[in-house]
Order: sequence, then structure tokens, then C-alpha cells
Amino acid sequence: MEAIKNRNKSKAAILDRMIHLKTVWRSIPYSVYFFSCNLDHVIHNNANLDDNLKDKKATKFALKYKDNPKGFISYFTDSPFSLVDDYNHTWEFIKGETNSLKRYSNFGLLFTEYAKNGKLFKIEEDNSLM
Repeated sequence: MEAIKNRNKSKAAILDRMIHLKTVWRSIPYSVYFFSCNLDHVIHNNANLDDNLKDKKATKFALKYKDNPKGFISYFTDSPFSLVDDYNHTWEFIKGETNSLKRYSNFGLLFTEYAKNGKLFKIEEDNSLM
């Protein structure tokens, strides 16, 4: 039990350092995003999918948004699990209480923050990414 506590404390310290990095190699913009327990928990609301079901659900999700980048972005910015507030605030929230075990993600910030500044991509009228 003590080894697990030490491991978790070490991971938390490393993550805290990563969260506050603004760049890597001095000039490359850097940020970290979270998917609560795991990606399956956020996308499918099930943190413990067996491998067969995981593959089927991942394929279905990919096909659903393959030609719909606006829908994909909306999924991560407008869903009940979406935290698209200030970057630091989302991290403080997820580190609080047992929030990291609940279905939350700040991945939508990747789209809202960078898209605001035109730094990531543009979505054309036909839904294609540029």
C-alpha cells in the first residue's frame, strides 16, 4: 500500500510540473489534457470496457466523426463531461476531491483555445479540416 501511495505522489508531482510547462525545447508550445480515468470513460461512459467491445466502440466512434470534424469538436466542447474553462482552472478542478475518477475531460480546450487564435486549423463550410 505504501508503494502505491509513493507511486501516486511521484506521478502527481511529475504531472504538476508538466501542467505548468508553456513550451518544450524553449519554443514549442506545450500543454497537457486529461480524459478522467481513461479515454473510454469519456467517449463511451465506461472506464472498464473489455478489449473486444473497446475495438467495436472505437470503430463506431471513428466512423461517426470521420467526415464530421465539427461534430467531433462539438462532442469534446459541448458535452456534460467537457471542461472548457481556463486551462489552469480545469486542472485544479480535476485534481480536487475525486473528480479525476469522474467522467471529465479538458481535451476540448485544444479546440477552443487554439481555434480562437487561428493557430490550429480552420474548418471549411464542407466540414473539411484545413
